Parts: sequence; structure tokens; C-alpha cells
Amino acid sequence: PGWFRTTDANNNPLCQRCHSTCLTCSLTAANCTSCQASQFLNVSSSSCVDACQLPGWLAYTSNSTCVACDPACRTCTNQPQ
Repeated sequence: PGWFRTTDANNNPLCQRCHSTCLTCSLTAANCTSCQASQFLNVSSSSCVDACQLPGWLAYTSNSTCVACDPACRTCTNQPQ
């Protein structure tokens, strides 16, 4: 964790460190696929946040992600459908 594979200008494989907020990442340093223990993964932006505070988003604690509520809802308090 903390590194992702990429290539240099000559197509040689390289390992690069993920952004400090990402536990794991892919494709780029800031494209988080999981977050540090106290953070949530915002699935729409692939970024790590301290809390899911946007209207229409829910902190899904079982996998530490922020997920969108049903589009018909302004807010939600349970698991998304």
C-alpha cells in the first residue's frame, strides 16, 4: 500500500508513492482507491475526506466510503439503495 505502478518516458516500469491522504491509489498519486483509517473515500472524486458532508452523500462506514444517496433524495441516513 502507498505505491502505484507507472512507467517513465521510455516505458520503463516505475513505482511512485501515493498522495499522503491515500492509503492505496491507482493510475496517479491522487487517484485514491482507499484512505487512511480516519478518512472516507469520496467515490466520485477518488479523494479522501475527513467526513461526507455534501448534501446527498452518506458516510458508508462498513467500507469507509462516501456514497451518493438516491437522486430523488436531498439527504439520506441509511445505506443507499
